[in-house]
Amino acid sequence: MPKITIQNLQINYLDEGQGPALLILHGWGSSLKSYERLVPLLSKHFRVILPELPGFGESEEPREPWNISRYLDFVKDFLEARCIAPQKDTAKPISIYAHSFGARIAIKWLAEGDKRVEKLIMCGAAGIKDEPTKRQKLAKDLSKLGKMVPDFLREPAKKVLYKLAGSHDYRKASKIMKETLRKVVNEDLTPYLEKITIPTLLIWGKNDTYTPLRHGEIMHKKVENSKLVVFSGSRHGVHLQEPEKLAEEVLKFLSQQ
Repeated sequence: MPKITIQNLQINYLDEGQGPALLILHGWGSSLKSYERLVPLLSKHFRVILPELPGFGESEEPREPWNISRYLDFVKDFLEARCIAPQKDTAKPISIYAHSFGARIAIKWLAEGDKRVEKLIMCGAAGIKDEPTKRQKLAKDLSKLGKMVPDFLREPAKKVLYKLAGSHDYRKASKIMKETLRKVVNEDLTPYLEKITIPTLLIWGKNDTYTPLRHGEIMHKKVENSKLVVFSGSRHGVHLQEPEKLAEEVLKFLSQQ
C-alpha cells in the first residue's frame, strides 16, 4: 500500500476506484485489512479513500496524545494532500462513511456545516457518553487502591481492572494512545448531533455491545435528516460480518438524489 507524510507522520492509506469520492474513517484499532471485503464492492462505483489514522495499522503514532479535533485537522490535511479538499469552495463534494471512532471525527466535522460534504453514513457510531456501568465504577474505585498493591501483583491487577471496565482497547494501547483514548471517550458529542443537516444514513448491528442500538436511536432523533437501518444479524463490525449487505445499503443511499 502507498504511504504519505501528513503532519510529519508517515501514513498508510488506500485510494482505489474512480468516480465521486467516498472517504472511509475507520474505528479504533482498525486498519485497511478490516475493509478488504467492503472496499472492492464500493470502489466499482466510487473513488474510495481510506487512510489508516495515526496510531493504527501501519501509520505512525502521534508524537503526543490527540483529541478528536486533532484527528479532524489531520483528516482535512490528508484530503488536501490527496487533491481532495472539501474545505475549499472549488472542490467537488465528497461523501463520508464512518465507523465507530471514525464517526466521532465525522460528527465534529459535519457539525461545522461544511456543505462540500454532501452525504454521511455512520455505522455503529460512537460519540454518546453513557453513565459508567457498575463494573466500570468498581474498576475506578479499585484503581484508587493501586499504590497499595505490591509490585509483583500490579500487572495482573491491571488486567483484571481493564476487564472489569470492558476496556480491551485501552489494555492493548501504547502510553500515548492510552491517553488519546481517554481524551476521545471523555468528549460527549451529543450536542453536535443537532447541527448535522446533510442527508445521513445510520447503520447499526442489532447485537452491537460496543455502541448499543439505543445510541443509534438517539442519533436518529437528533440528526434531523437521517434514516436508521438495523442489521439483525450483526454486532459492532458490520463491515466484517455483512459486507455485501452493507455495500448495498451504502450504494443505494449514495445514489439517491
